Amino acid sequence: MDSVTRKMIFLAILLGRILCLSQVSGQSCGPPFKNCNLGKSGMINVHLVPHTHDDAGWLKTVDQYYYGANNGEQTASVQYVLDTVVSELEKDPSKRFVYVEMAYMSRWWKEQDDKTKQLVRTLVDEGRLEFVIGAWVMDDEATPYYNDMIDQQALGLNFILKEFGKCARPRSAWQIDPFGHSREHGSLFAQFGFDGLFLGRIDYQDSDFRTETKSREMLWQASSNLGEAGRIFTGILP
Repeated sequence: MDSVTRKMIFLAILLGRILCLSQVSGQSCGPPFKNCNLGKSGMINVHLVPHTHDDAGWLKTVDQYYYGANNGEQTASVQYVLDTVVSELEKDPSKRFVYVEMAYMSRWWKEQDDKTKQLVRTLVDEGRLEFVIGAWVMDDEATPYYNDMIDQQALGLNFILKEFGKCARPRSAWQIDPFGHSREHGSLFAQFGFDGLFLGRIDYQDSDFRTETKSREMLWQASSNLGEAGRIFTGILP
């Protein structure tokens, strides 16, 4: 079995699971961006995206990151990030937040009572708490084989669909921390059905060039043989 065939099998398994879970949820979703603030016409509108990026292991262990231990190495406590976000969103309906790593979200979710879970589901339904990329982690792009990326993406998306339904499906791929970005990742994100891909780190020379030429946003043709199926809108954050 060649690599292309294996890739298609993995994609079929992933998309089949997603479609299956979407169908059983019974939700009727409105327009995917109905809760977006489109700003004022005739003006320069600046959109701030409150978010957090939580490494599932880097300078500390996963447990240390989650519980806030070993803060002499790095100050981070993911459980309190999620506690605070939910509390602040409940207080102020105008606030929005995006969250990425399902490795931590699923762990925090298991510790919550039914009242808190219902509040979070309401925040998600209203578009005030939004999942982006929806993978288990924001994966590295340099060394993993593509099936590893697909597996961890499927794990996170299945958690979202099971607990929050198809209306919570992430619309954007969010890779703001990896150092360098592979064409194959862009191609897979396009095939997953994401509306856009947002990057945070690129080579400084490329970044300077794109700033000068106003090309930090582009339509990335991430596959040479998939045509439009391998094309995705891509934004490079400053």
